[in-house]
Amino acid sequence: MIEKKAKWELPLFFLLSYLIMGIGAVLYNLFGMAFFSVENFRFGPAVLWFFMIFSPTISALFLTYIFRGSEATKTLLRNYIKFNVNWTWYLAAVALLLVPLLVSLFLYLFHIGGGIGPDPNLTFGFFIAWMIFNFFSGPFAEEGGWRGYALPRLQARYNSLIASLILGFFWTLWHVPLAFVIGADQAALGLFGWIIYTILVFTITIILTWLYNNTKGSLVVVILAHFFFNVGSNTAVNMFGLVNNMNYNIIGGIAGVFYLVLIIAGFGYKRFSRMKESEIPKLG
Repeated sequence: MIEKKAKWELPLFFLLSYLIMGIGAVLYNLFGMAFFSVENFRFGPAVLWFFMIFSPTISALFLTYIFRGSEATKTLLRNYIKFNVNWTWYLAAVALLLVPLLVSLFLYLFHIGGGIGPDPNLTFGFFIAWMIFNFFSGPFAEEGGWRGYALPRLQARYNSLIASLILGFFWTLWHVPLAFVIGADQAALGLFGWIIYTILVFTITIILTWLYNNTKGSLVVVILAHFFFNVGSNTAVNMFGLVNNMNYNIIGGIAGVFYLVLIIAGFGYKRFSRMKESEIPKLG
């Protein structure tokens, strides 16, 4: 029975995730609300934000329960507490922020990165609130869906590279409604910005697949990596003013190429891992 229903799981997952995201964007515009953020901390935008940003995980949990039952749902949730992985994978997750941040700091110290120094209005309390918000706005909210649900099903059909490229496409597409919501980061990208953004989404998708496969499906490591990737530019550019945005994009681009070369050359493109085929998270 599961095998017959399995072919509908991915299409329904993407459809439901996009439907929630799209309805949320329409409601934001219908009521003239700005996107929920640390600066715009209001109840109405917060409720819409929750359903939109958590839509991949909401869809994943709902469909897992419908198609595979409560035990499969518990298994998905247990990936959120899979802490027992080798420390090197935690280091790899931190490196997504640490390497560009250290390079940016080096350039700032030698006055060659175009940095203007820390924001004079930045307070410790705001910084902590902003970090907490960014942890839940994306990394924690999405990964149960993208990596916990969609990736194992894609890898049951394709090798890890193809699965990542497919997931990267749908992940990028899922962000498109935010381009029409006032206050969302995507609304200010412009055409060139969207090109860069798309490249970055595909890059991080491959890196997160690599981490997911080598930790046997640990959402802990994946969420941390997603978080460190997300906060990098804002931390280095907007808050601490170490480098300007263009230089950070160059640094991040070079670092991204380095990560991808490391993954492909060191682990191969079929599984992004030296582990046995049977140990790679797959769900047909």
